[in-house]
Amino acid sequence: MLRCMENDWWTKKARKLQRLADTKNMQKFYNSLKSVYEPAQHSVHPIKSKDGLAVIRGFEGIVSRWAEHFGDLLNCVNPVNLIFIKKFLPKLPAVAELDNPPVFDEVIWVLRSALNFASDGEVVREVGREFQRKGPEKAKADLAKECLTRVASAREQDMEIYEKRKGHEQLDEQQS
Repeated sequence: MLRCMENDWWTKKARKLQRLADTKNMQKFYNSLKSVYEPAQHSVHPIKSKDGLAVIRGFEGIVSRWAEHFGDLLNCVNPVNLIFIKKFLPKLPAVAELDNPPVFDEVIWVLRSALNFASDGEVVREVGREFQRKGPEKAKADLAKECLTRVASAREQDMEIYEKRKGHEQLDEQQS
């Protein structure tokens, strides 16, 4: 009896994980995966200091050592010479068609393929309700029009872009 219950649980979990992977819902996929494979208890493992002589056992010491390690790793000097990149990588032309908003047929194709995946997402349920309420043709036209207007309004928004440099507190304070 217990073995059958376990088998049913694993089968349901496998189907759910496969459905999430097929619909490319990575956040729910990894959360479900962690619920299966995450260790029951968390333990702190000691690590060595930067010079390798001392062993750090306390949580705060381990966290500060990791911060030091990643600080060294992420703030190192770039060994690549940018002249070589500019010289040897080919310049590719810009594809201007990608700037155009999607056409009605593209939006319909995306909607149709999203509905074919039978995802458990709220967006797909809402699209299904729209199709039932208005009929397929009217709902497709309304959804396509909504998508096209959102693309157009997103392009018209004024955006301010700030360059944030890591480790420059004065720049961060000026922009805040």
